Amino acid sequence: MLDLQGYGWMLLQGLQMTVLVGLCAMLVAILFGLLGTWGKFSHSRLANWAADIVLFQ
Repeated sequence: MLDLQGYGWMLLQGLQMTVLVGLCAMLVAILFGLLGTWGKFSHSRLANWAADIVLFQ
């Protein structure tokens, strides 16, 4: 059996924080992706220009 010498709860807290940070990072990436896509497909010249600068195209 695996003996964690009382540090199992610290590993679980670390796992919880890692998963939380990963989910937050994915949410931010999705929001930025949606914002860039909206800018590229927008009929607004300002939004399209801003998306062109941010997406380097």
